[in-house]
Amino acid sequence: MRRIASITRLVRWFCKQLYFDELLVAVNILLEVIHGKRNNIPLRANVNEKYPNYRKFVVDLLAPFTKPPLKKVAVSADFKQLLKEHRIKTGKDLPPVRRHKNSLLPPSYAHCENCNAPASYLYVNDGCKKSQLRCKVCNTLFQSNHIRKEGKARYWCPYCGRALYRWKAADTHTIYKYSISYGISARMTRQILRDVHNIHISHQTVLNCQKNAAVLAWNFIQKYQGTVSDSQIIGDETYIRITDQWGYTWFVIGAQSKAVWAFNISDNRGVLPALSTITKVMENVPDHTQSSIEFIADGNPSYDAAILAFNSNNVDKSIKRLKVIGLSNDDDESKQYRPLKQLIERLNRTYKFHTRARCGFKNINGAAVLTTLFVTYYNFLRPHSSLNFNPPIILSNLAAINTIQGKWLKILELAA
Repeated sequence: MRRIASITRLVRWFCKQLYFDELLVAVNILLEVIHGKRNNIPLRANVNEKYPNYRKFVVDLLAPFTKPPLKKVAVSADFKQLLKEHRIKTGKDLPPVRRHKNSLLPPSYAHCENCNAPASYLYVNDGCKKSQLRCKVCNTLFQSNHIRKEGKARYWCPYCGRALYRWKAADTHTIYKYSISYGISARMTRQILRDVHNIHISHQTVLNCQKNAAVLAWNFIQKYQGTVSDSQIIGDETYIRITDQWGYTWFVIGAQSKAVWAFNISDNRGVLPALSTITKVMENVPDHTQSSIEFIADGNPSYDAAILAFNSNNVDKSIKRLKVIGLSNDDDESKQYRPLKQLIERLNRTYKFHTRARCGFKNINGAAVLTTLFVTYYNFLRPHSSLNFNPPIILSNLAAINTIQGKWLKILELAA
């Protein structure tokens, strides 16, 4: 589906560049390409479509070095043999380098690249730079590998000896701290990470981190959401933009707990998404519940059909439908339950605040990712004034953690 959507965008752009008669010429050329009559227009290779070239991560057999490795060189001569030849030729031993009081010393680990003479036979050849050494035994000039600027590397490759660095070293908990908890866009999150924490990543990395975390967040919701403790639940749907079309996010919230007990995303306001959302809530209602659950929503007939279908297929659990019609209290039922309907309207405004920064979603998966993380934040992290500034669902595992990034980290750990 993603591939088809990208092709559709390409065709849409292509058509905007041509007039109708020019488009007819282009279609004829494309037909010639399809029938093999245009050999000068090659098609894209089909190698990576079946087997995408994903980045592979493997564990090396050798552990990385914690100190820079010494450079190994191929020795062409032996300094001991050269010293013997010097004695035979001159009748005197060749002494080590005599150094002045303020002379620059070569590194203690240095050896001649030609004859392997130790540091005592080497002297610095280029002054304070200390980048060149000369051997007194064989008169060879070579680089000292002196580090003129200390690097920040902590590990070195055991194979090539080069410094290792962390690829895209972004703290995912910092990403959630800004992007989800404070309702800002991926690009703004990228800029904050760069300006505040000196972490250089792309906005796509932020979106990828959200996508991976949403899977764990969904598992966390299923594990720790618990059973429905409310006798009244409120439902509603709100608009979102998905691929330049209207989509709908469905919520069901508890009247007493203020917790989001179910959510759903669809491309229509029909009976099926309404029934799916209501069924998800009723799955978490205890079986020993004696009275029926009161469901408050607007006059959308999809709720009527969904509740009728649910009650006809369930004997142990039942739902009582209550309506709040319009904006004015024209009937007693709307007047009585309008304060409860305002709860989910407030939830919709909070949700819109978090989705507004995205300016719409490219596909339904992006909407599902943000909504899953939003519900996790709303139920377990967001303080509510009506609940004495506690989240709707209180977990002892999160109570002792003070920072938002620490709580996100604990959520991901508990979900894994």
